[in-house]
Amino acid sequence: MSASRITGGSAGRQGLRTEFLARRDFLRRAAGGATALTIAGWLPSGCAGYQELVAAPQRANLLFFDEKEFAIFQAVARRIVPDEDGWPGVDEVGVAAAIDEELALWRNEPALVPVLDDLKLLLRLVEHGTWLDGHASRFTRLGPEAQDDVLASWDGSGIEVRQVGFQALKNLVMFAYYDDERTFAPLSYAGPWHKNTPQAPPHLPDPAAPRVTAIFGRTLP
Repeated sequence: MSASRITGGSAGRQGLRTEFLARRDFLRRAAGGATALTIAGWLPSGCAGYQELVAAPQRANLLFFDEKEFAIFQAVARRIVPDEDGWPGVDEVGVAAAIDEELALWRNEPALVPVLDDLKLLLRLVEHGTWLDGHASRFTRLGPEAQDDVLASWDGSGIEVRQVGFQALKNLVMFAYYDDERTFAPLSYAGPWHKNTPQAPPHLPDPAAPRVTAIFGRTLP
């Protein structure tokens, strides 16, 4: 698929890039981060066995992720925003595809190349590091409850790089989910100002705030 389908440009997307640019080595600065990412570089990177987890049209359209990385990120997204009545699912919204497009855009900024490389390694740690939480299978092969257990462990870990890594993935998922107009109606939200009016309102509401959903026993921020 040609990168021409990426137009990259909303204020929200620019803000996301700016945030990651400002903290582009945040994973390596975290305690144990450099060591964890070095270990991740030794973990399997092949895509064998992941084709069945990614639909053929999605495989054909990947711009940044490979099949394995897409499958891992999609599995993480499904647990961070689990299906709930009255809300579009992450697959319906196309969260993983949206982030695939966004991260492909970031390759045009040399300063962001380090964070892109580290995000790929982070996904390998999620996939193959489940043994740290007492699971014998890879993350994408675990059931929903076991996946929740793994992500909750990352979120509440005493290992700083796991906490920081989880927040990075969560930020990407939440950005793509709440940036989609299909999530506006359940929020009684008109949408971000840059899509509706040339001027910002005095206070832009946080679209996530009205939704109360239990994720790892917590309320969405």
